[in-house]
Formats: sequence, C-alpha cells, structure tokens
Amino acid sequence: MAAGHGTVEETTTLPDGMVLATLSIDGGPRVIARLTGPAAEPGQRLPLTNNPNTTSGVYAYIPVHSTVNEDQA
Repeated sequence: MAAGHGTVEETTTLPDGMVLATLSIDGGPRVIARLTGPAAEPGQRLPLTNNPNTTSGVYAYIPVHSTVNEDQA
C-alpha cells in the first residue's frame, strides 16, 4: 500500500479489545481499519499500513491482497 494517512471519524472497541475505526482518506473515500497501538481519537490523522504486525505507534491497518499492484491500489 502506498504511504498515506487517514483521519479518524469514529472508533469501535470490540469485546476482545480490538479497535476498529472509520477513516476518511484525504476528505474523500471512507474505509474501515483495525488500529494498532493505543486508541485514537476522532480527528486524529493516522498513517496507513498493510502490515498487521506494526508495533510502534498507532497505525490504521488495511489489508491489501498480495496480488494487488500498489500503483493501482
């Protein structure tokens, strides 16, 4: 996935402690991502990643199938 950021609109904490967030990407499309690291607040900008094991800081994890061409994602 190309480097980018999303702005947190809303978060939901699941019973197992996993946090999902709705993010707007550059004020346009919205995506659902799993947050890594500590919780984020609405309005906070987070870096996007397709690495589920990112451990330092807060990231928005969005899985991308390995056959997707990053230039087209």
